[in-house]
Amino acid sequence: MALACVGQGLALRELDRPEEALEVFERVVTLLDQGEHDWVRDRLGPVLVNKAALELRCHRYAAAVETVGRALDPILEPSPAMRLLAHTIRAKATLSRGQASSCRDDIEGILALLAEVGSLPKGVVDVLMSLSVALGPRDMHSLIQASPAASLLSPLVTALEWELGMEPRVAREVEEVARDIRRIW
Repeated sequence: MALACVGQGLALRELDRPEEALEVFERVVTLLDQGEHDWVRDRLGPVLVNKAALELRCHRYAAAVETVGRALDPILEPSPAMRLLAHTIRAKATLSRGQASSCRDDIEGILALLAEVGSLPKGVVDVLMSLSVALGPRDMHSLIQASPAASLLSPLVTALEWELGMEPRVAREVEEVARDIRRIW
């Protein structure tokens, strides 16, 4: 029953009927909460993340934050990709609620996960760019530079440095290479 409802919820989301899809996902969560099998844990996390994404889309920011908190419960053993998506949803929701410090916490979570994953999943740079507009380029630059994912985000760092009027790292590196060439000749 729960799997059929998941399909219905996804179809309603694709048909741009988020309120109806949200009702279905709420039903699915209730059904999965009542389940006693191990496979329930494997399915509950993704359902919660889908529900949180719909809550965000429907401007139910507090509900999205609460749902993501539940999706990130270690008991559910969320994958790095699932945690990345959950932190992204919660960062947007907390920022929409005016909670910049909570948003920063989730950005730090995103950046830590990028280092763990070792690559840039599609859309993450776009999310970080939009969050940097809302938080301010200086704050985002500081968060990225302090993170283990700074090397993965060098194009974004360069853009932020350009926006901040700083000499981008690329410009410094080009100047260093030019100095080395002049020294050799």
